[in-house]
Amino acid sequence: MSDATVSSENVKLLINGNLPSNMLSYVAEQAVSGDQVMYCMAIHNSVLLQWYNSKSKQKYVDFLNEIIPNGSIKVKRTSSRIEDRLRYQCSQVSQQIKKLNLKGSKAKRVTFLNNMSKVSILASDVATAAEMEQEIQRFKIALQEMHVRLDNLNVELEEWKKQFHNLEKEKELLFNEMRNQKDLEISNVVHENEEMRKYVRKLEKKSEDNCSSVIKNIGDLSKWQQKRRMQALCTRAQKALWFAKHFGLKLERLEFLDSNGQKYGWSTSSSLGANISSFPRNTINSRNHTSI
Repeated sequence: MSDATVSSENVKLLINGNLPSNMLSYVAEQAVSGDQVMYCMAIHNSVLLQWYNSKSKQKYVDFLNEIIPNGSIKVKRTSSRIEDRLRYQCSQVSQQIKKLNLKGSKAKRVTFLNNMSKVSILASDVATAAEMEQEIQRFKIALQEMHVRLDNLNVELEEWKKQFHNLEKEKELLFNEMRNQKDLEISNVVHENEEMRKYVRKLEKKSEDNCSSVIKNIGDLSKWQQKRRMQALCTRAQKALWFAKHFGLKLERLEFLDSNGQKYGWSTSSSLGANISSFPRNTINSRNHTSI
């Protein structure tokens, strides 16, 4: 359909015998030998301007057939003469209205748009009943083909729906399988961590037991052995507290308390023979502590 609805007042289908001679001055030039002028279409310039500005890809002949009053005749879509004539007239109307927009008045523009342009229709331009019947048959065949194509598309659509449904199921199954696999892996890792934790605790306990069975309490050692152990502890303590010097501090003495409540002191600045001292048990409390 055209972009704007055209009323019957915009178009007149005039039979040649009813036209004044001065309205058909150009018809004789367009007529070819043996081809009778059957009709003359008078179309308002406003309609031709609408066709020219239309964004539709329709042919001008299609526009013309849509507005013929009562569909009394049909112009052949293959008529290049009518197509070219309408294209030329639409272009002329467009150029003229541009000129009037620049220099003309509103009244002139309205008058020009209300004027009519004429298009002669020869006998060879009009589709006969047989040709129209053939075209109707072509339309029916095309319509049947479209129905068949539509049915095929519906079948394809149903197939796509089934495939999509199957894909959704497969995706859901795959997702559940991956989630279950991940849960199983997490469970295995947690179990392995727990087993590793138990194993480490077992090793720690075994190490403590071994150390307890091998290493004697300092109170059971001789004085010389006590000095060696205290010296080793002091050396390790000095290494561990190396950062104290950055605070302006110096490690002078270490004090320890054994399991029997005996207190032992070690001076880091004393010689090996005079750097360990023991204190009576009643001079200290029973809580283990280390002082610097």
